[in-house]
Amino acid sequence: MTNPAPGLITVPSGIVTSATYCESSVHPASVVTGGGGMANTESSPTLTGFAFAGNTARYGGGIYNSGSSLTLTHGEFISNTGTSTGGGMRNISSSLTLTDVTFRGNTAVTKGGAITAWDCSTMITGCVFEDNNASSGGGIYCSGSPTITGNTIVENRANPGDGGPDYASKKQGRVCPAFLNIV
Repeated sequence: MTNPAPGLITVPSGIVTSATYCESSVHPASVVTGGGGMANTESSPTLTGFAFAGNTARYGGGIYNSGSSLTLTHGEFISNTGTSTGGGMRNISSSLTLTDVTFRGNTAVTKGGAITAWDCSTMITGCVFEDNNASSGGGIYCSGSPTITGNTIVENRANPGDGGPDYASKKQGRVCPAFLNIV
């Protein structure tokens, strides 16, 4: 792991287990404005048994992920803030696999209180999205065609008319999420 900016961990590739990233902030004047807790660019990290809590960044309060293949299992994103998008995490042109991850109390100003995923291959299984908040997509905001299976998605908030409180999608082409076994 490297630390290119205060409050920021970068994992080029590899596996991290049982890690906690708390109360970090990436300031607007910093070269890096994404990932209050972690930033991944063109990498393929795997995290298991982790927590991102109380982190802040312009893009992706907990994690910023770009051009990467990120796998997250058995973890949580609690009370992170994206001052633009992705309170818990922001993903761009990446592959994202989430299994048994809890997103609770995360906030973004515009899109994706818990997650923003732009042009990503996204699989979300057995996760909890609760009490997240954004203007659009209080829980999840995607511009691709995610597969969302066996999750609990409750009590998320978004502005009326700006996209669903639990899920919103950028309407281009045939964007259509696959929701299966949602509570």
